[in-house]
Amino acid sequence: MKEFKIPEPPTDKNITTLFVGGIDEETDVSVLESHFTGYGKLHDNSTKMIVDKKCAFVSFIDRLAAEKCFSTLYERLFYNGSK
Repeated sequence: MKEFKIPEPPTDKNITTLFVGGIDEETDVSVLESHFTGYGKLHDNSTKMIVDKKCAFVSFIDRLAAEKCFSTLYERLFYNGSK
């Protein structure tokens, strides 16, 4: 199995939002969020999908939860057939 070097988190400790690529017009926000809620609570109604750019932004309440999620899912999350 290929090992990945996980990028360092941003130095600004207020950043709790993760970028997610591979989003399409059929993506359901609640299904997308279900991949992340096991790592911590998300801000209510804060997931922003930008379908024409095929991406989304998922915001955690807690920075440590965001970091744990990122380090666990980086290069391992497949959604709609995309990494």
